[in-house]
Amino acid sequence: MKPAEDRPMGAKQIELRALGPSDKDCFIEVLADAFALDPSFSYFFGRADRDRPACLFLSFMFDIARIKGDELLGAFNDGRLEACSIVEHPVRPGIGSALAFARIAARALVLAARLPRRSFARLQRYMAIARASLPEGRWRYLVMLGARAESRGKGLGGALLDIAIAEAEADPLCAGLALDTENERNLPLYEGRGFRLLASHTLEGTNVFSMARPSARREV
Repeated sequence: MKPAEDRPMGAKQIELRALGPSDKDCFIEVLADAFALDPSFSYFFGRADRDRPACLFLSFMFDIARIKGDELLGAFNDGRLEACSIVEHPVRPGIGSALAFARIAARALVLAARLPRRSFARLQRYMAIARASLPEGRWRYLVMLGARAESRGKGLGGALLDIAIAEAEADPLCAGLALDTENERNLPLYEGRGFRLLASHTLEGTNVFSMARPSARREV
């Protein structure tokens, strides 16, 4: 997307732009709030005393997205970050990718040392299940999308999702956009934007629904 883009939301102008290093603390704050009651974070970190491990995980996700060159986008209202997304690009071969992998592996070791062992094991289990459901091909992947609780229902998440869809469609080498959700009530929302349910899994009582929206150039 462009470095900055303004969209009218009712009577307000919402700025949509890429997130940089100075936005990291606000990114963590927004998504920690967004996922406070989400089934995925309950599964990863438990239901009590999870603020610290959740913030460590979000810090890690921000860092690796920047290392890999994935899309970190934010929706700002009057200069305040209200919603965020991470969209992962297909892996690009080459020396740069190898170096990025080494940097990510180093950060993963640090995360493993700082998280409760059970939480790190559950994160690994979840990622293995989720990625195994992806169709073959070069897919973009919506890693995270969330808005502050007080900002939900204002179209901010939808605006970020629309950008992710449009950029997947515009990429001639991309098969489409994939995602996972743990909230069954989200399925109609995603289906309304062209996503299809590929698979569903249950991890210790937590449901995981894998979905994909194929590019207009391709059928799943």
